[in-house]
Amino acid sequence: MAKDLIETVQRTMGSHVVMFVGHESGEGQIKLAVFESAPGDGKKVFTESSQSSKDWVLTAESILTDYLLEEDSAEKQEVEISLDEDGNPEVPTWGGQKLKVQQSLARAVFQDAYAKFTKMPEAKVPWGLLIKSPMEYLDSESIPEGFTMKDPSKWTKADLGLLWDHCQSPEAEEKMIVSFIDCKKEDAPCPGSLRGKWWEAKWVKQAYQGLQSHSTQLEDPLSRLLMEEPTTDAGPSNPEESSPAWHARKDQICYLKSLSIVPRYQVLVDVVDALPEQQAEERQREHEQLQAAKTRAQAVEEERQREHEQLQAAEARARAVEEERQMERERCLAANKRAWAAEEEITRLHKFNETVWRATLSTQQL
Repeated sequence: MAKDLIETVQRTMGSHVVMFVGHESGEGQIKLAVFESAPGDGKKVFTESSQSSKDWVLTAESILTDYLLEEDSAEKQEVEISLDEDGNPEVPTWGGQKLKVQQSLARAVFQDAYAKFTKMPEAKVPWGLLIKSPMEYLDSESIPEGFTMKDPSKWTKADLGLLWDHCQSPEAEEKMIVSFIDCKKEDAPCPGSLRGKWWEAKWVKQAYQGLQSHSTQLEDPLSRLLMEEPTTDAGPSNPEESSPAWHARKDQICYLKSLSIVPRYQVLVDVVDALPEQQAEERQREHEQLQAAKTRAQAVEEERQREHEQLQAAEARARAVEEERQMERERCLAANKRAWAAEEEITRLHKFNETVWRATLSTQQL
């Protein structure tokens, strides 16, 4: 039926169609299929024409699978998973919990393990890819032998019991209960990125959420201390070694770490140390560029205002010249009227003189 539809669209509209079809089968499995119009000119079909198109198909399949497996938000259970000192998820307390809660616990375990591997707390587990090829993404000892990978919302109590028993087995005591060995391309950790230590404590994610989008939340005294140039305030020429002044132009990070042994403080110093040193300078340059743009915009506005005033002055002068011309035309018209009146008077006098002359001539003849 899908092929018939594609062929009809191609025949009647000349369109090249790529259709993704997916449905949920038994036991939480997703079946996918891709249908495509035949090029008809001997070329390869679009989905196999290049590596980019093949990657696009895999991404689309993953998105469709995640969409079909997505839980209703009303059914999701908010749970919290404890992490060990290395940032790995620990086995949660699952005994006596309802099925939905156990499913949420299992989802959270995989989510925290995925965040640990990618070093991205916001990265979501690609369940579609995981269901399709679990051993490409998971360590072989992360799940029990014969375990069927599904979306957590589809796991039964028997599935979860098998998973929890495997996590608590003596062989798994000294190992990570869930360990990823690969991830989606867009979630791959970047060398030297600022997210390298985020998995060590969840509070860091909450305190510095939005760090990668240049958040302004980092304007705290500790950040400014590391990002600003040291100042040479008036003070003793030979400060004590335990004072900040002595460390102003030395290794500030080592000094800051020596101030406290609290793990959270140590992680915070590591995070701040990873910040780009040019961040403050870049913000200053952006501010200067913005001010310069505002100055240019103000100058342009003032120039437009001057041009507007000059245009209004020119229009006023043009109106004055036009009024002067109108007055001149009226004066010329009045002069012409007087000339016409004088000419008519002269004509009338000529006619009167002619009449008098004729009358005189007639009298003389008589």
